[in-house]
Amino acid sequence: MPPGLSSTYIAETQGTAQREPQMHHFLLSPALVRLDRKVKDLQRSLDAKYDLARQLERQVLALQDARDREGIERENFEAKCMEVMAEKNYETVCARSRANAFEQQYIENEKELRRCTALLKTKTEELRCARDKVENLEELNESRRRELQVAQAFMTTAGKWSVSDVSAKVENLNEEIRSCAFNVGDAVATARRKNREEGFEMNERAQRRLREDARLMADRWGEEVVDYMLGELDEGETTLFEALVQNVLVERCDEIIRAFWYGNPEVDAALAEIWEGVSDTNDAAIAKTWLAMTHSHLKRHQPDDSAVIRNLHQLLDVSGVRHREKEGARVAAMLRERVKEFTHRILEIKELSVEGVLGEEVQAFCHEGGLLYDPLTMEDAYGTGGPRECERAEERIVGSTALGVLQVVRVRDGGRVTKVCLRPTVLLASTFASSL
Repeated sequence: MPPGLSSTYIAETQGTAQREPQMHHFLLSPALVRLDRKVKDLQRSLDAKYDLARQLERQVLALQDARDREGIERENFEAKCMEVMAEKNYETVCARSRANAFEQQYIENEKELRRCTALLKTKTEELRCARDKVENLEELNESRRRELQVAQAFMTTAGKWSVSDVSAKVENLNEEIRSCAFNVGDAVATARRKNREEGFEMNERAQRRLREDARLMADRWGEEVVDYMLGELDEGETTLFEALVQNVLVERCDEIIRAFWYGNPEVDAALAEIWEGVSDTNDAAIAKTWLAMTHSHLKRHQPDDSAVIRNLHQLLDVSGVRHREKEGARVAAMLRERVKEFTHRILEIKELSVEGVLGEEVQAFCHEGGLLYDPLTMEDAYGTGGPRECERAEERIVGSTALGVLQVVRVRDGGRVTKVCLRPTVLLASTFASSL
């Protein structure tokens, strides 16, 4: 039964339909149909409104829930805001406390600044008075300082280096000279071996130069030494050749050590004479200080290496290595570089012994050729030492192959005694042949 129709209306309708004739039923059927349709339309409308009411009710409930949640969130937000405000209020109170402390500290600092300013003015005035006193005494102090400096310059006895330091430097230089001579001897032996293998023969010009160089070498070391060296080279040995190379380099170092002024013998002799006078008439400390001061002003003049290089080239010519252009040029270039290096090293040793060792006279030295062998001041370059040293006392030396170090010691009576701290090695003629 459609909703919305009362039971009375339905009963009356049904009774009337039963009493009325069939024709009335025929006539009322369309009206009932229309009424039924209206009833159905109304029912559908009521259903729609009922659904709408349900939707509205649900929306109202949703709005109520949202309002409740919003209220809870608002309460939470308000509580959080209260907490933040409480924290900010606490920070504000702390900041005000710190500001008050800073203000109090600023006031105290300002008072301290005023006190320090007043003290600074007082000290500035005191400083000005002290500066005036210092300026008044400055000229007197400067004159006293100059007098004391001059006195100390000639009374200094403590040096930066010792005799043992000089000896160590000289031994290192000797070792380098020995190594250089060995390298040159090895190059000569290689070049002469190649000459023999290739059947190389010198031209007339080269032979004339060889004879001239041999003559110059004979004037220096003697014909017997030069002939023995040439015979030794023919046999492939370079021992005497290397010893002569060492002798040239060592004597060059000794020449640099002994010279005051390089390149001018007259000036050098005059300075040497002055040094002898200063050394003989003054205390060792004063004399050595004079020598150190003089050397410090003269050392800017560098020695010329052309003479020693020329002597080494003579040895290379006689050995035959310079006649091979490539090998000769290489060995000659190597020798020039090593000579520069040795010159620099011996100048350093000279400066060390003259300016670094004060209060004592110490220097590197070597023995000239032709002297008799003295085992107290010399060492045989190829000997073994021991008791046999005395047996060579009557033998003559060809020359020195290494530098030594000597020290001049003052004695009580004013004299001077020479002490050999490092014996130079020397080349004995008998080392190579009994005929020398």
